[in-house]
Amino acid sequence: MNDATGSVFNASPPPRAADVLFGSSTEDWPLNACIQHWGEVDHAYKAGFRRAAYQLAAQMCERPHDQDSIVYPIVYLYRHHVELMLKDIFRLGADLLNAPISGSQEKHLGRHDLAQLWNMIRPMLDPICDLAGADHLPWKISTVSKPTCAS
Repeated sequence: MNDATGSVFNASPPPRAADVLFGSSTEDWPLNACIQHWGEVDHAYKAGFRRAAYQLAAQMCERPHDQDSIVYPIVYLYRHHVELMLKDIFRLGADLLNAPISGSQEKHLGRHDLAQLWNMIRPMLDPICDLAGADHLPWKISTVSKPTCAS
């Protein structure tokens, strides 16, 4: 194995001290990510995971190559977006209901358990619907559409 071109991870060389992952460049300034001009950086952070997953999935639909390994980052990115959104939904629900967030709940918000997040959110949904004067949400979803690659 040649250290300059490969690694134990096939064709991906390991990072080197001279690599620049982020930095300013007067030559390629449009490529710099601007994260401080948004009032709400969290939105870009959460939306970024979803957008990256969508773009990777679209790329796999257009040119299926290495899909057996690329599926993992796609699922991770979508899953992380869902996790972040569930945490926001819980905090917003607690705020709408004027419900304090307990220490135990705060602890769960620092973890990554989607089922636990859903279990914290679900009891809030009917009271929020009541507050909004809306019908309660169904406990079961009757139909689930299957995602496909666009032709």
